[in-house]
Amino acid sequence: MFTEGRTEYLKIMALAEKQEIDVIVVMKLDRLARDLSDSATTIKLLEMYGTYLIAGDDVGNSTTPAGEFLRSILLAQGQFHARRVASDVMSAECNNARKGLTSGRSCSVWLANYMQEIRN
Repeated sequence: MFTEGRTEYLKIMALAEKQEIDVIVVMKLDRLARDLSDSATTIKLLEMYGTYLIAGDDVGNSTTPAGEFLRSILLAQGQFHARRVASDVMSAECNNARKGLTSGRSCSVWLANYMQEIRN
């Protein structure tokens, strides 16, 4: 799972595992985990720990087949959106690099190497 650097996530999951909390509330379901695989693992662990998950954008009763299906659509849509935004940002940074511009923040190593190559 992509939990590196997610100290609050790890703390909450540890509390759930010890059954010290009954409910976890998140504003948006896609903020719970980084991708579909992480989401599925997290949700299964919470079910195993007996911890109820409430999300502001959830579709209601996810214990039914229809609710589970709709929740998976929300999670897939969230992953698609996040990856699409990342792709658009990388594309814009590459286009700026080709023009010799930067976004005003530190470039990624790949982008810095790319800019060096096009300048030579």
